[in-house]
Amino acid sequence: MDGGSIAWLQVLASWLLYANTWGLTNSFGVFQNHYTTVMLSSSTPLAISWIGSLQTFLTMATGLFAGVVLDSGHLRSAMLVGISLQVLGMLMTSISSEYWHFVIAQGLCVGLGSGILSIVSLVILPLYWRKRKMTAGGIAATGSGLAGVLYPIMLRRLFHEVGFPWAVRCLALLMLAMDVLAFLAIRPKTPERPSGPLFRLHFLKDKNYALWVICFAFLVAAVYTPYFYDASFALSIGIDEQMAIYALSIMNASTLIGRLPPALLADRFGPINVLAPCTIGTIAILFSWLAVKSLPGLIITGALFCFVTGGMVSLMPLTVTNLTEDAAEYGTRIGMAYTIASIGALLGNPIAGATLYRKEEAESGPKALQLDFRGLWVFSGSSMAIAGLLMLWIRYRVAGLSCKVV
Repeated sequence: MDGGSIAWLQVLASWLLYANTWGLTNSFGVFQNHYTTVMLSSSTPLAISWIGSLQTFLTMATGLFAGVVLDSGHLRSAMLVGISLQVLGMLMTSISSEYWHFVIAQGLCVGLGSGILSIVSLVILPLYWRKRKMTAGGIAATGSGLAGVLYPIMLRRLFHEVGFPWAVRCLALLMLAMDVLAFLAIRPKTPERPSGPLFRLHFLKDKNYALWVICFAFLVAAVYTPYFYDASFALSIGIDEQMAIYALSIMNASTLIGRLPPALLADRFGPINVLAPCTIGTIAILFSWLAVKSLPGLIITGALFCFVTGGMVSLMPLTVTNLTEDAAEYGTRIGMAYTIASIGALLGNPIAGATLYRKEEAESGPKALQLDFRGLWVFSGSSMAIAGLLMLWIRYRVAGLSCKVV
């Protein structure tokens, strides 16, 4: 426990799966931008955002089924299904041309596969790490940050050099190689148990757990908005396409840097004590986007946002294990939390997109992107503010005003 070659292999496997699940989600901005300006230019940004939101929703919602399957000892079988769905979805995306094609291939198929693999990446670590599980989770979560840096740059170059179909096929091949490596590295430890019900309502009788799940939902409703809309926002304030995509990669680089420090602090001071100030900082940064009018402001605001939110990806779900006494329930509890919180992922970005409206006076940039983003940033900041209040309430319920590690 907490060390050894097998335990570190699980971190590697989790790292690879983070890259291909949440790293892919963090990179959706490059797809959103390409669809809005090229492939689906007749569709609104709101409609296009449903593709990524469905993918994100299923990445989380599938956790309900996947968690029970993993607790029943079928981790490897679940991984094979997840890998197959994810790669098939990307290959089908490469030959898509109509809006509904992308919804089914990228939204539905990739989302289902990513959901299974994301739960595997979370469940495997607490089985091998106890005292340093937050640190292990933080290291693994850097995979999504690095993928979020590299995938947008790679895809943009390939879009221009070989076209959209082959660009997506190259990404699918890379993801397949990484998924297979994770499959070979992972070592299931949970003994086989009879399957239980998918949704165990008695878990929600634990008020702290129930509040945490609601908090999680409001948080994810806000936290992915910049990843989806930052590139389009950049175009709307007159920044060219190349720099808009690079700004998205810089954001993800900041996420990479911000992953590990919160995890190290969480092992020492407790995850809730670390997440609460991070959430408060995120609220301020989301509202500060209202004042961004230039490339330096965009880069600084985006980098700060992703640095502060870097630890949330790994700490939010792993905090559930601190509220769970029986390790055999890790998969189901995390899966339930993901499934309920996925409602926020499904609705957050489309609601944010629905607040966009045409500017009265056109500025530089593609005509389709002459949009006012103020409502989007207000909605995201408000959703994060609700999450912050809930988190402070949970912290008070658990430890009051003391300096207790929670």
